[in-house]
Amino acid sequence: MREAKKRGHRIREEYYIRKLIILTSFTLLFVLSVFLSVLDSPNKVGPPNDTGDTTLPESTAVWVTTANQGSEDLPGTDTETSETTGTPGTSLNTDTATPETTSHIAETSDTPNTSSDTPETTSPDVPVPTRDYIPITTEYTKLINKSGLNAGNAILVDLESNTVLASYRADYIIYPASMIKIMTLIVAAEMIDDLNATFTMTQSIIDHAYREGASRAGFVAGETVTMLDLMYGAALPSGADATSALAIYVAGSEAEFAKLMNKKAEELGLTSTRFANASGLHHPEHYSTVREIAAIMAYAMENPLVAQVLSAKSYTTSKTPQHPNGLSLYNTGFNSINNYSKTGTTFARVTVTAVKTGYTDEAKCCLATYGVSEEGKKYILITALGTSRKASIEDCAYVYGNYT
Repeated sequence: MREAKKRGHRIREEYYIRKLIILTSFTLLFVLSVFLSVLDSPNKVGPPNDTGDTTLPESTAVWVTTANQGSEDLPGTDTETSETTGTPGTSLNTDTATPETTSHIAETSDTPNTSSDTPETTSPDVPVPTRDYIPITTEYTKLINKSGLNAGNAILVDLESNTVLASYRADYIIYPASMIKIMTLIVAAEMIDDLNATFTMTQSIIDHAYREGASRAGFVAGETVTMLDLMYGAALPSGADATSALAIYVAGSEAEFAKLMNKKAEELGLTSTRFANASGLHHPEHYSTVREIAAIMAYAMENPLVAQVLSAKSYTTSKTPQHPNGLSLYNTGFNSINNYSKTGTTFARVTVTAVKTGYTDEAKCCLATYGVSEEGKKYILITALGTSRKASIEDCAYVYGNYT
C-alpha cells in the first residue's frame, strides 16, 4: 500500500513537470515571435537604412518666399511674376515690411552665413556704421504712379528721417550696373591712406575694359596715376580702367576687392546685394535693389571724399608724360542732366548735387541722384531699368516734382 502511494505521487510530479515544461516552451515561442515581428517592422526605431531616404519628418517646416511676394502694385492690378528668384523683376520683400527682414535666401534669413565663400574681414581700422542706412517704408509712403514713370524700379528717400517718400518695386532684384561704383569709391576711400600714392596702368587692364565694351577714363598703359585721379576716373566717366586699378592696388585683384565690397555691404545690413566686380560689368551674381542702392548712396554722402568726387562735374588729372596737361574728365550724369533737363540740375524745389549713372544691356539705364531742396532737406532718388538716359532724367523731374 505504501509503495502504491509513492508511485502515485511520482506520477503526479512528473505530470506537473511536463505541464510546466510545455507552458514554458509556449511562452518562449510567443516572446520570440513578438521579437521577430518588431525587427521586421518598417517603422522600427534605429539608424537610417542605406536606401538614401533623407525625407524630413512631417513636423519639419521650411519657409520659402514666392517670386511675386512684395509686389508694390495696387490691389486688383496685374502683378508680374519673375520665373526665377534672384533675377531683375523678382521681389524679395514687401514695401510695407521693414527692410531688416529682407533676405535673398529666405531659408537662411535667421541663420548666420558660415559658407566657405563668406567675404573676408576688412581692416580693423575701417569704421563700422553706427546707424541703419536702409530707408524705411512707413504708412505715409506713396506708390509712384507707373503711368508717369519710365523706369522699372524707383525709390525716393527723405534722408532726414531715413524714410521712403515714394517707391515702385523698391525691393525687386535689379542689376545695378555702374551705380555700384559708389561702393567701389567707399571701399577705396576707407582703405587707402595716401591719395597721392600711385599705380602704373597696365595694358591688360585696358584690354579687359575694351573687350567688355566698358566705359574708360582714358588712362594708357605705362601711365603712373594717383589714387585720387583713379577715384575721379571711376566716378565721373565711369571708367572700368580706373576701378580695376583701384581694386588691384587695394586688394591685389578685382575678385579680392569684391570681397571687401561684400563685407561693407554686410556691415551696412544689406541682405539683397552682392558684388562680383568693382566696375558693375554684368555678372549673374552681381545684383541689388533700389532700396539698398539708396542705403549705399546715403552712406557714401557722409564720407567727405566720396561726396566730393560724386559731386564734381569735371576734373583734370595730374600731369603725366602721357598726358602733359592732365586728362580732362567729365561727369556723365551731370552731362545727361544738362542735355535733357529743361531746368538744369533743379527739379521742382530740389537741386541735384551728386549723381552716378549706370548702364548695361541687362540693367538698362540706372541713375542715382542726391538732391537738396530750397529748405535744405536732403533726398536720394534711385531709378533702374530705365528705357534711356533721357527717360531717366524725365523720371527725376517727375518723381522730385510730385513726391517731395
